[in-house]
This record gives sequence, C-alpha cells and structure tokens, in this order.
Amino acid sequence: MKIFKKRSILVALIIIIIPILLLVGLINKSQNNKKITIKPQNIEEDIKSNKNINIALFGLDRRKDNEPARSDSIIIASIDLKNKEVNLVSLLRDTLVDIKGHKKDKLNHAYAYGGAKLALDTINKNFDLDIDKYLAVDFYSLAKVIDIIGGVDIDLKDYEVEEINKI
Repeated sequence: MKIFKKRSILVALIIIIIPILLLVGLINKSQNNKKITIKPQNIEEDIKSNKNINIALFGLDRRKDNEPARSDSIIIASIDLKNKEVNLVSLLRDTLVDIKGHKKDKLNHAYAYGGAKLALDTINKNFDLDIDKYLAVDFYSLAKVIDIIGGVDIDLKDYEVEEINKI
C-alpha cells in the first residue's frame, strides 16, 4: 500500500511539474531566456526523499527588455508530499519588510533591487522560510503561456472595441 501511495504521489507530481517545466522551456527557447526564469534545483531529490517542496512564484511588472522589474504578484506554492496537498499562499506586494542593503521597503521592490536572489533572501529572512526554488513570469511570457494553452475568448460590445483600439 505504501509503495502505491508513493508511486501515485510521484505520478501526480510528474503530471503537474513536467508539463510546467516543458512549457517554461518552450517559452524560454522562444524568448531567448529573457522573460521566464525557473530554478528547479533539487526537485527530484526532494520528491525522492518525500520532503516538502516550496517554490516562490513571481509575477513581474516588466514591460521592456532589461528594465528592472518589481514582483507585483508573489505566491508561495508548497507541495506537501506526505499529505498529498498543495497550498498556495499569496504574499502582499506592499508588505513593509527589511531588504538587505535597502532598509525597510515594500516586498515587491526586493526583486527590482536584486532580482530573484534578493527577493528570495528577503522572503526567507522576513517570513522565516527556506525557499530556493522560484518561477518568474512577466507580461510577455504570460501572453505566450495564454497563447500556448489556446488563448482566452472575450466577448466585447462594439463600443468596447472602439475604446480598446484607442489605447
């Protein structure tokens, strides 16, 4: 019975993680590794050792290449292998925190100051966590993800189309 449970957890995680990594890889390839970053260090080891897997998910506000980006969406995904649970916790972007080298500032500014490394360090220090895995997505890569999964249909009235086209 225990072997079946471990295999079913592994299969479930593989069904979830592998498509995400493939999707990220496809987007990375099409975007020359500029828009999406993932650091899946030791995920296989964590799965084999039945450890919890914690991943920071950053939604960035970057609109142009090479501009500093704030992490306007910050979610911690925690995969509990033992209890077969996935929990998502959103960290408020405007939370006042200590950022190394920058005193107190909004949590989302840590990413702009020092990328994912400083953002992870800030989260770990201020929330007493130990996260070393992350996924960062900006506006361009999110649009690519939406296109890859088939897009989004939106019904608009004629006057709405006119307003959108003014932008």
